[in-house]
Amino acid sequence: MFKKTITLVVIIGFSFSLFAGISFYPGKTARIESMAGCALVNDITYSIGNPSKIMSFPDNLTITGFPDAPIVESFGGTISDNWFNKNFGPGFVTKSIGPFVVVGLEFNTYRYVGDPFFTEARKIPDNATLLGESYPVLPKLNVAFKIGKQIIGIGGFYDIDHFSKTTSDTKSDSISAITTINTAEYKAKITAPGVVASANLTLGPVGLEPIFCIGFGKLDYTKKSRDYTFDNNTKIETIVNKEVKAGNKDALFFNTGLCAWGDIKNVWGIAGVWYNHHQYQLKKSEFTNDTQTLDESLKPKLSSSLDWLLGISPKVAENLFLGIEYDGHYGFFNSKVDTSIKIKDDSTVISFGHTIKLALEKSTPCTKFIDMFKTRAGIGYSISNTITKKTTGPANNINEVEERSRINDDRVKLRCGIGILKGPAQLDLSFNILDWGSNSLIGPRISTVTVIVNFKKFRNQ
Repeated sequence: MFKKTITLVVIIGFSFSLFAGISFYPGKTARIESMAGCALVNDITYSIGNPSKIMSFPDNLTITGFPDAPIVESFGGTISDNWFNKNFGPGFVTKSIGPFVVVGLEFNTYRYVGDPFFTEARKIPDNATLLGESYPVLPKLNVAFKIGKQIIGIGGFYDIDHFSKTTSDTKSDSISAITTINTAEYKAKITAPGVVASANLTLGPVGLEPIFCIGFGKLDYTKKSRDYTFDNNTKIETIVNKEVKAGNKDALFFNTGLCAWGDIKNVWGIAGVWYNHHQYQLKKSEFTNDTQTLDESLKPKLSSSLDWLLGISPKVAENLFLGIEYDGHYGFFNSKVDTSIKIKDDSTVISFGHTIKLALEKSTPCTKFIDMFKTRAGIGYSISNTITKKTTGPANNINEVEERSRINDDRVKLRCGIGILKGPAQLDLSFNILDWGSNSLIGPRISTVTVIVNFKKFRNQ
């Protein structure tokens, strides 16, 4: 027990020495990254938006760091620059309660729900820079239940960001004998609560995995200002009270999908399709001395996407994983003015994407120092295209423009990595083969570091 504890401390200590100075970003674990993002691998990362998945990872702690990640790849978002994001996660911790329940907490993970709404909503308030560029990544709770052979998972989240600010400026002009006092109070809050549910159903030789997630966004912004002017000569004072309000008419977000898998003659196959939907419309109003001077509804926004996956993993040798995968994407984004406004200002963006991935993982049992050594490699090749359509002008002079971007076919992702297992602890490293940086004599840069601890194995040592 003492030796196992020392080994665990050494592995975790070495891992955190690698983490020193790293900024952390939600994304894939080092194992997934080493295999070019292959979705055929059973990994706790895929419990994000799929809470039934944590049943496969009871009593588990997983923490991942990204040394060279400047931005978040998922959903085109960026992470707000705060202390929490720079020092933790993304991570998962799970605890089994008997053989039929697993409770999990995911932290510093970036969920898509509400983010397009947040990006637009934060542009409205004055002093919007006081809001982060995305929701703070608050912990999210997941629970999975095992009922016979079937697994049901539910989860909840509450994304929120807010700020308040008060300013006051007093000026006195001795020449004109005029005194001005300008005060302002700002308050803004953007929220997006939601729930997610999924299942892992075993139906004979076939498995099904349905998922559903829904969230609602809300913007509540108020700016109250008071401009006071006093003329010491005439003894006349002037007061102008202004108020700016911003909110939203609706903000609905949901995604749903179904994944199926099965094993036929030593070939494991998987197929899945997922649909994402966002719709929201913001509004803004202004008042001067209780008289409304502006009542504006901004463009309604509608975006949706369809993603699909096909993959196989043939058993070619013992302790060797081979994954071949194809991913597809279709995206649609539309922005238009209210139908009550007769001047058109519509914009539609359609995107397509295709990715082929090949992943390998070789497991080698060891007898000294470590229990298992894993070598991994993956390559992904992507092509994409975008079509933009714009319609502007009054009804008697419509201007239509369609732009097609060139096919982007230079997105090659080449990765490799290693995994070291000792008792209850595991250390995974991923390397970007195409980026050697300034240390060309040492080797490619470490792109991802993941530490995994299995508490159940630790207790049994």
